[in-house]
Amino acid sequence: MSRTLTLLITLIFIQTSIIAQVTHSVNIGPSVGLPGKNLKAAKTGWGGELDYTAKFALPIGAHIHIGYTHFTNKNFTDEQLSFMPVRAGLTGFIFQDQIFVTADAGISFFHEKDHSDYSKSGFSYGFGAGYRVYFDPEKKPYLNVSVNFNSHNYKKIATSQDYTYRWMNIAIAYGLTWGRKIQAK
Repeated sequence: MSRTLTLLITLIFIQTSIIAQVTHSVNIGPSVGLPGKNLKAAKTGWGGELDYTAKFALPIGAHIHIGYTHFTNKNFTDEQLSFMPVRAGLTGFIFQDQIFVTADAGISFFHEKDHSDYSKSGFSYGFGAGYRVYFDPEKKPYLNVSVNFNSHNYKKIATSQDYTYRWMNIAIAYGLTWGRKIQAK
């Protein structure tokens, strides 16, 4: 019993030490979707993004991205497409905690509203770059500006066709950081 208790206390101490070494950041804000070639009949879309980053080492961190983008048809307002990607990946900080790149993959939920409602999930990936502007020297709140490429792929079972939708998002988000004190390179 004593050995198990000692092991449990040691594991809790190690986990707490590791978590204390992590810098966390979360940002949320609106985005504009620029349709790709395969969405050529769509108007400019709108949506929002929520991102979380856990930075373990100075230049790199784990990244979770949740987004939403809604497009309508240029000619028929009753034809609409919505995408909600949920992805995980990596964030690399190129210059301190200001300039960064991301790459992530996961699943995207697709909904098509026309004469019939159709929903389908499929593989999704994305990559992008951004810039953070900090409001104070402690680097707690910030404004995040980013550009991301998004891809959603799925197979329509009824027709056995593969569909791929691609678009660019430009997002401006408000963010907060907490955890280990951020240090410059």
